[in-house]
Amino acid sequence: MPLPLAQNLLRLWDRPPVSEDPTSHVFLALAHATCVLRGDDREAGKTHLARIRPLLGKAPPEARVEALLTEAFLASRDDVARVDEVLRLRFERRAGNKGRGG
Repeated sequence: MPLPLAQNLLRLWDRPPVSEDPTSHVFLALAHATCVLRGDDREAGKTHLARIRPLLGKAPPEARVEALLTEAFLASRDDVARVDEVLRLRFERRAGNKGRGG
C-alpha cells in the first residue's frame, strides 16, 4: 500500500472513540511507527515505540510481537549487529518474568 494512503487510513482510525481504547492505542502507535519508518524517520519511530513501551505488558501478544519486530527493524537500520541483542534481551526479559506474573 502506498505510504500516503496508509497515512490517510491511519488518520481516519486515530480518533475517538477508537484511539481511546488501550489496545487500539497500542496498535495505532505501532501503525504510526511503521509509517514514519517507511519514510525513514527513525527518531519519530523511536518516539512512537517509546510511547507504547509502558503499555505492552498488558497488550495482546500480537501487539507485543509487532513491537518487538519493529524495534528489531529499527535497530537494523542503525547497527545490524544489535538486532540479535534486541531480540535476545526482550525474549530473556519475557522468560524471566514468567514466574512473576509478567
